[in-house]
Amino acid sequence: MHSQAVRRSSDHVEIAPQVLWGQPTISQSLGGLCFDISALSFFQTNTAQAAALTAMVLAAAGVRLLLARAVPL
Repeated sequence: MHSQAVRRSSDHVEIAPQVLWGQPTISQSLGGLCFDISALSFFQTNTAQAAALTAMVLAAAGVRLLLARAVPL
């Protein structure tokens, strides 16, 4: 849960997230990569479509990602 404290001056508004409970980020997987997402960041909520678009862009650019998989010990 986050609360946003707003500080105003004559020329701008500053937003500073404040963690009230829990972790400051959530984790989301997309195309084999894991992202930590904070309260003020943007992340595509339609992850299935974002993964498809990412795959198309990487293929068009000729980029191939080699990802290591975590193995439980």
